[in-house]
Amino acid sequence: MDKICFVISPIGTENSLIRERSDQIFEYVIRSATVECGYRAIGGDQIPQPGYITSQVIEHLLNDDLVIADLTGKNPNVFYELALRHSFKKPVIQIKDDTDEDPIPFDLLGLRTISVDFRFMKKMQKCKEEIVKQIKTLKMIRLQ
Repeated sequence: MDKICFVISPIGTENSLIRERSDQIFEYVIRSATVECGYRAIGGDQIPQPGYITSQVIEHLLNDDLVIADLTGKNPNVFYELALRHSFKKPVIQIKDDTDEDPIPFDLLGLRTISVDFRFMKKMQKCKEEIVKQIKTLKMIRLQ
């Protein structure tokens, strides 16, 4: 597995609901889907090298094969990182929690966004399946 999928998401502080949700979505949805498709998922909080976090994140946004962005909660860092990824014109898959009542901003509204709800296994499974479908579609597009 040499392909990397960088995950941008709200992380939250240790033991917070945001962190619990983020960790569950990462582990049971994103990692599961990406492994199935031959990618290794990594989040900004999982970069093992010492150094300046922002430049490391930007390096991943520029160079990684795929990015999955969790738009839940309108986290400013997520939108900043997503904008950088878009400027590089590289593949992005967007997800957003069903329980988040904040609308997706206008500039991103036209992009397909997969629904998820970490409280329900069926909804997490459905999100995983949709991510797998989008990754497989991206692979087919690159082969053409």
